[in-house]
Parts: sequence; C-alpha cells; structure tokens
Amino acid sequence: MKLEETGLTFEDIKEKVNKYMIETYERMDFLAESAKDQYIYNEKGEKYLDFYAGIAVNSAGAAMRR
Repeated sequence: MKLEETGLTFEDIKEKVNKYMIETYERMDFLAESAKDQYIYNEKGEKYLDFYAGIAVNSAGAAMRR
C-alpha cells in the first residue's frame, strides 16, 4: 500500500511509532513503502540497498509488494 493511499502523512506515521512502539534501539528517519529483491524504496520512490537485518532477522533482502 502506498503512503498516499493510507490518508496519513510521513509525520503522522512517525508520531504513531513514537507513541506505540517501545524504543529498544535508535530508529532511522525512513519510511519503507515498497521493496523488490535487495532494494527498498521510500515514499518518494528513492531506491536504497537493503542490508539492514534488524533484531532476530536475517538479511536476505525484501519481499514486500511493489
């Protein structure tokens, strides 16, 4: 789902994350909207190499719908 389809802004989502998520580690100021293979795309369509594994997750690329 694209950000524009949610009716929320990037700031709205950041506010919800700050309100409901436990701060276990510092978060990047980044909103992943889609991914394909080893690349992840933000809400502006900018492409990034996805090599960040996170916690208890391996780094094998993304399989989100694009």
